[in-house]
Amino acid sequence: MTVDYEFIFIKSSKPKDCSELEERQVEVFECMSFFCQPNVLPVNEKAQAILNVQLKLDNEKLDRLPPEQLRLQLTKLLIARVKGTNLLQSFYVTLRVVE
Repeated sequence: MTVDYEFIFIKSSKPKDCSELEERQVEVFECMSFFCQPNVLPVNEKAQAILNVQLKLDNEKLDRLPPEQLRLQLTKLLIARVKGTNLLQSFYVTLRVVE
């Protein structure tokens, strides 16, 4: 049996009542675009499947941020949906910007 998973990253948005840390994280995420390759991944019950997560940086925006803000550990939410159903799974992707 093979199941097709569709992957998407949840867009970061600043909540109305957010902490200073959340606000700073959203500012860093505004400099990034996340992509999954392939965005539809067939998974077989007897084989492993590999999902590549790609990150595109806007270096001009990143250079305008204070250096201490770039040292934050960031967590992004990745959602997998079984294609053709309403079944969702979520995964956290954690990253840190390195010079």
